[in-house]
Amino acid sequence: MPTLGEMARIKAWLLVTRHTVRDYLDTVVLLERLGEDGAVGAFRPFDAIYQQPGGASALAEAAERLAAGAPADVAAIDVASYRGLRPPWNDWPHVVRRGRWWARVIARIALESQ
Repeated sequence: MPTLGEMARIKAWLLVTRHTVRDYLDTVVLLERLGEDGAVGAFRPFDAIYQQPGGASALAEAAERLAAGAPADVAAIDVASYRGLRPPWNDWPHVVRRGRWWARVIARIALESQ
């Protein structure tokens, strides 16, 4: 059974590779559950785990995707009625605000690891 930190890393990786509302939302919610200290510990090894050709930072890409708040399928998903979500997670502007907050945390981890 994966830990909460492992689940958050996997979802962030899926956000980088698939770039869907589902992965954005799940990443943000898992980060919220982890808290800042937990996220820092969980995401420090992200680039070592998900090594990219040419040395690009997958963690920096995750931060960019969280900051943008614009998954590829966002126009096709009605988050208000998506997957039985409850407030505040069924409010896309709220999810994006939290995603942008977490983007700063993730970006700081990426910068510190360089």
